[in-house]
Amino acid sequence: MKEPDIKAIRNKLGIPSDNKFIGYVIFDSRKGDFLLDYAASTEMFSFKRFVPTPEFARKFTSYDKASRVIKSLEMEERAIIMMAFDLSSQIGVIDMPSCSEMLN
Repeated sequence: MKEPDIKAIRNKLGIPSDNKFIGYVIFDSRKGDFLLDYAASTEMFSFKRFVPTPEFARKFTSYDKASRVIKSLEMEERAIIMMAFDLSSQIGVIDMPSCSEMLN
């Protein structure tokens, strides 16, 4: 998937321009948690820590980087990349499949 048009998605969702896009987060659909920290998989092990909310999740500056991390951690079957916006009182997230459908 190509890098999403953040401005178009923001406009479609009605998110004001003063609410900053803070990056892409990885959601584990099996655990119901967000990726906080990781070490790339090796033949012997991989290290992953998760948090229950997107506020403390690792933020990635590009969709491509988040995709590569998912692949390196062998999480393709359960990980969902979400866009995160600072909504002042909380962090709002939307999953990338929903964003794609919204713009088509």
